[in-house]
Amino acid sequence: MEKYIEHINKISSKIDTYFDENRKDSILYLDGTGMLSTYQNTMLSILGYDRTHSFKEIHLVSGSTYALFIFLAQRSGDFLWKPEDIALWNKNIRKWHGITPGISLLKFITSKYTGIPAGRFGGNLEICKHLFSKKFLNKKLSEFSSKYNFWVFNLNKRKLMLLNSKGPYPELTVSQTISMTTSAPPVFGPHIYNNEVFIDAMYAPKFPKFKYKIFKDKEVLHLNMFKDGEKNGIHSLKIHDYPDGNKLISRDFYRLLLGKKNKEFEKITTYALFGENV
Repeated sequence: MEKYIEHINKISSKIDTYFDENRKDSILYLDGTGMLSTYQNTMLSILGYDRTHSFKEIHLVSGSTYALFIFLAQRSGDFLWKPEDIALWNKNIRKWHGITPGISLLKFITSKYTGIPAGRFGGNLEICKHLFSKKFLNKKLSEFSSKYNFWVFNLNKRKLMLLNSKGPYPELTVSQTISMTTSAPPVFGPHIYNNEVFIDAMYAPKFPKFKYKIFKDKEVLHLNMFKDGEKNGIHSLKIHDYPDGNKLISRDFYRLLLGKKNKEFEKITTYALFGENV
């Protein structure tokens, strides 16, 4: 945990430098995180509400959707967890997702051929009930800032789609938006809405090149799991202290599928949501 906090302090300094350079019309892009969306909650805490909303646009992919809504719900008093509730995640996560250790691992491995996910279809909808107030869960995209842009992949149309307050489905609720954007096919299955099938955008073909096409010639702060560096105006900061983000994400999924307690989740989530001294 000390290494993580040390890394976070370095990122905080880099973010300060980014703002000191007075970049105009900049875009904030939060990438996917696997099981630990709270990595991005740490980033949002560093930024704070005012700096987060100083960006011209905010783009969310995969688990970062969880992070943004948790960030907003904490501010409005609609986030249900207290520090002592975090252990419930490790206790109940498999039940909420319909995971049976061992059997779910086999289903995960064969899902590409069978189309059967490791867990229960719509498991993320169940998790939402334990995180947010009913009032917040039922808020529609049309009630949120037009800055928020949520990415999904539409399997029917074979293309990435943007969901926001002015997009094709402004009537989507918070819980529907979370489920739609975090539906990793081998684990949670797709999300079906309006007779169309949607999955996590990170499972879109050629997703790694997505940001260079979408954000071409734009100024972007990209908080992600995979790399540091700058390319074509995209300033990428890796938000954890592990050498390989892909291995980190895979490890967390296998912990879930094998029924192993994720002690790291408790530490990082407590830090991300309630501060270092809790």
